[in-house]
Amino acid sequence: MNMKAHDDAGLRHSVVMKGQLLLAAALLGAGMASAPVALAQSATTVYRCDGPDGTPLYQNALGKGCRQLDLPPINSVPAARLPTGSGSGGKSARVSDSQQRGRDSDRRRILEKELAKEQSRLDALKQEYNDGSPERLGDERNYQKYLDRVDRLKDEVAQAAQNVSSIRREIDSLP
Repeated sequence: MNMKAHDDAGLRHSVVMKGQLLLAAALLGAGMASAPVALAQSATTVYRCDGPDGTPLYQNALGKGCRQLDLPPINSVPAARLPTGSGSGGKSARVSDSQQRGRDSDRRRILEKELAKEQSRLDALKQEYNDGSPERLGDERNYQKYLDRVDRLKDEVAQAAQNVSSIRREIDSLP
């Protein structure tokens, strides 16, 4: 394919996409309840043009070889309004102080269990990592396999340490 033909194909694709985007934008804009009347009127003027390779092009501007399409008017129905809250519903949503203290203590207990579990996982990973030189396994005759496992362990140790610090921060933020 020579450069001229490539440029023509790219230009054709660009024109098609631009026309499709303009049509979509015009139709979307016309469908909005708050769109101005001028936008809705411009959306009803759509032209069908024959492209260089026979494909139809749809655009909102009159061009060579184009004809105007007669489209039905775009009807839009405004969305139903959501009921506004009266503010009196907040009383039923309140929780007693004793219930809240119970929930907080349950949350603290759950977080402490997660912290202990994650801390033991971190300790096991650190022991296996062995400060960057873990013992080679039997299937790691290939040195690259060993290096891959060392990198994986390093990442897992960092992730576990981050998890531990996140859980501690969350526990510290509890009342």
